[in-house]
Amino acid sequence: MDQSQRPVFFEGQYLGAADLTAAVLYEHVQTARHALGAHTWGIAIGLDLFERTLPSGTSVDVSLLPGVAWDGYGNAVVITSPVKLGVDAFANFQTDTPDGGVLVKIWVRYKEAATPTTPAGFALCSGDTSNRIAESYAIVVGDPPKGPHDSITLAGRSVQPDMALQLFNPDEPTLYDESVPFQQFPESGDKRRWLIPVGMVRWFKQGSQPGTFLPRDDSGGSDGLQSKDSDQIRAFRQYLGVVAESVQAADGVIRLRDRSVDPTRVHFQPPRIDDAAHPPENDLVWVEGNLRVLGDARLLDGALDFRTDTGDRKGVPQVLRRVDGNKAGGSDLQVLFAAKDGASGKNAFSAGNVNVDSTGALKEIVPFLTVRDNGLTCVGGDTPAATLHVAGDLAIDKISGGAARALPAHATLIWNDGSWLWLNANQDQSQPIPGVRTPGEFACGSLNVGGTGGNWSDPGTGNAWFSGSLGIGTNTLDASVVIQGANKHQGKLWLFRNDADFEYDGGDDFLYVFQNNGNVTAFLGGKFGFGTTTPTAQVHVSGNLQVDNGFSTSGTTIFNGACTFKSTVTCEQSVTLQQTLTSSSSAQFTDITATGGLTANHSTISSWINVGDDVNVSGDVNVSGDVNVSGSKNFAIPHPKDATGQWLVHAAIEGPEAAVFYRGESCLHNGAATVELPDYFEALTCAQQRTVQLTPRYEGDEPVSALASTSVRDGRFHVRAITPGNAEQRFYWEVKAVRSDLPPLQVERVADASFMRS
Repeated sequence: MDQSQRPVFFEGQYLGAADLTAAVLYEHVQTARHALGAHTWGIAIGLDLFERTLPSGTSVDVSLLPGVAWDGYGNAVVITSPVKLGVDAFANFQTDTPDGGVLVKIWVRYKEAATPTTPAGFALCSGDTSNRIAESYAIVVGDPPKGPHDSITLAGRSVQPDMALQLFNPDEPTLYDESVPFQQFPESGDKRRWLIPVGMVRWFKQGSQPGTFLPRDDSGGSDGLQSKDSDQIRAFRQYLGVVAESVQAADGVIRLRDRSVDPTRVHFQPPRIDDAAHPPENDLVWVEGNLRVLGDARLLDGALDFRTDTGDRKGVPQVLRRVDGNKAGGSDLQVLFAAKDGASGKNAFSAGNVNVDSTGALKEIVPFLTVRDNGLTCVGGDTPAATLHVAGDLAIDKISGGAARALPAHATLIWNDGSWLWLNANQDQSQPIPGVRTPGEFACGSLNVGGTGGNWSDPGTGNAWFSGSLGIGTNTLDASVVIQGANKHQGKLWLFRNDADFEYDGGDDFLYVFQNNGNVTAFLGGKFGFGTTTPTAQVHVSGNLQVDNGFSTSGTTIFNGACTFKSTVTCEQSVTLQQTLTSSSSAQFTDITATGGLTANHSTISSWINVGDDVNVSGDVNVSGDVNVSGSKNFAIPHPKDATGQWLVHAAIEGPEAAVFYRGESCLHNGAATVELPDYFEALTCAQQRTVQLTPRYEGDEPVSALASTSVRDGRFHVRAITPGNAEQRFYWEVKAVRSDLPPLQVERVADASFMRS
């Protein structure tokens, strides 16, 4: 009958079996429409896989516990007592498994069968005399080859349930929950199936031994990065849901809670009646557990109010709120963390790093910003001693147009009292000024260091005055310097060391450095010479060069002697290495960046090379770390058929894992063969993710057999024919495996420059 027709009866009507069946069917259809309209299909309760450890201690037996679920056809699957899962259900899983077994999916589905319960003497001689339909269930093991369910019928057409809305309007969204209440429901005897996922079991099988069930593996693997069995089972199970646009609170409150938690142990309180003694503070929705929002969370005309686990403020309001219409005519985002009255500095707003334990729980904070309720603020700590307390370096941005620079922890303070520019931490000058350092030109109206008369009464006349002696590197003051004007000078400037003297001779042309061993370095005409008095380049080193803290050049650089660089080397133009640069010859690069090209006539050892142009190396290149290439990895050789006119270029095959492969050729003997891999194969590769590919080979019209392979174990695998034909079948084989001596490749990374080094 039409499932939209409701049977009715009249007095004197002759009723047949079809009439009574139609009445039952109509009620079943309406119940199914409600089950899939107001809900989505899945597990309502129970249907867990329970494991019991056997006396051997290494295996378990598994039972499916009682429960109720609905499938996508509106059928109820009811199991009223535990059902033990037998190993005979795994007849299709006879392939050898790893020692830890493999996870196999377990499903249940609705099943019905006619039951002949008509008493003797009342049954008909022919035809179906069953007057009951036994609604039961079936257990399904493994991945169903035709998918987890069959199609549904809409308007006489067969369609997959997730496409139900798009059948009539292509612009409608995909129905991911697959619950379709307006379908034509299968009637009794229809064999369509809908599998409900209930869990997984770990199945172990070796050789001719019968299989068994192993306990769940929740260790996370040897590296702790693998998915736990319990997590995979929970993700596989599907529970039913509720479909509604609005949820009406029956008595002023809606509770979202875990049904497995004792309701007497949570902090729910019934809504209070609004009166003078109890101001309204009723919460419409109670979320008794963690809340996760995928997308934006918007508070409309409200605040984010932080309470204790009993719902109290305990006199310390802690609120995040939006306030429109501030004094400037704009809006404020306010963080409120203490009451105005009784501020003592005990309460604070803190921002910082947090310690996280092994469970992921947040522990104590390491603050880098603390604002106390008494108005004191500390940057870099949590105990401010002033209105603004900086515990550590203070960085000033945009110094000479450059990046931020940090002041030392005990930096000299600078302030203007209206007459003087003071450089000190105390205005009464009770402590001496430790010194002033200016990296560039110091332009000022006047600078008085010490005063011309031993006091601050004479600031000078636009010049820099050193009224006493200036000594650098010694406590002995052997000379004084008084600069009277541009290009004028008196006295000399000496820098003293135990092994060298530094002298400026008073002229306008030369600057000499005298060392006790008699060697001389001259600085002439903007050129700097080390070990030579006739530098031929802007910087000329005659002899060995050692750089401990970084080296940068914007011009052409030539190294004729041995060089040692202990920090970053940046070259903006070409670098020519005319000798071998290795650690054995006192030259080793830690970082090289060459945007104009790099040419090495001999070997180069480097832990990091970044070249913006071509790299040409006539010797070997040895790399002890990773090689990361943003383009393709090619090799080029003269073309074998045209060596003088063409190149042959091939690119490397790439993949998301560090893998190796081995290939070869073998043949069957009496329908079977064993292929031995190199003796280091097991030590080099991971036991998982090994693959074997077989290709039968023929030369003429001889019979050809299809082949199958075991997994690779103990450095070998076995091959046999799976179809009759050629018991001596020749074949090619190829094995791929992941290297075990390297960590898993991090495939997806943040798009910044640092990923090339990780």
